[in-house]
Amino acid sequence: PEQLRVFHQQNLAASDCVISIFGDVDPDQVIAAVKAQFGKMNAKRATPFNPQPHANVEPRWVDINTAKPLAAVQMGYAPGLARDSEDYAAILVMTRVLSSFPSGWLERELRGKGKGLVYAVGAGQMTGIVPGYWAVLFNTQPATVEKAVEKAREVVRRITAAPVDEATLARARQAVLVREALGDQSNAQRAGSAALDELYGIGYEGPSQLIEQIKAIDAVAIQQVAKKYLGEPLIVVIRPQAPTDNPK
Repeated sequence: PEQLRVFHQQNLAASDCVISIFGDVDPDQVIAAVKAQFGKMNAKRATPFNPQPHANVEPRWVDINTAKPLAAVQMGYAPGLARDSEDYAAILVMTRVLSSFPSGWLERELRGKGKGLVYAVGAGQMTGIVPGYWAVLFNTQPATVEKAVEKAREVVRRITAAPVDEATLARARQAVLVREALGDQSNAQRAGSAALDELYGIGYEGPSQLIEQIKAIDAVAIQQVAKKYLGEPLIVVIRPQAPTDNPK
């Protein structure tokens, strides 16, 4: 307990925190409650918060053995972007072109043709204050790992090769707008988003600005961010036993 108290005092301070409250509340009561609960918090951190930039990632193939019968694959593209990047809206739309059940390119190519190569597939951007990475994830049989990985890589390369058609782009934009709307319905969701937006440096107006940016994304912007962020991936495969001729 004492170690936890020391860590808390050194690493958490009022200057790094945001309190966000939505709903039909009495402002005076809220301020009094905040002072009572957080009034003794340190104003400044004893240990400065210095997030490290994303390290360069070497494209390679990593096999990890497991006792589970099903294989799990993650293809990571890094470095990605931080939340305050000007490319954030384009990455969101690009992701929905590639992965949006049931019409995303990955779903159609890996699940929708023939017997299908995977059980589930998805893609997304992992981001925050510092640049994260963009990833494709799926489950498949151990024997079809290599074929599924190659097919997924073909789909990703496709979006860097030529602009998407307008119908596909419109669907992807709408999918992002719906997801943004559904994620900000309750008071708790809105409060959480507002607090994170402040911490990420985009401010309270960030969500409304993001909506307008999403509506303005065109095919050229999608292709540009794809070329910028989707290079060669780090591929991690978890399966019972890797073949001896695995292309590491």
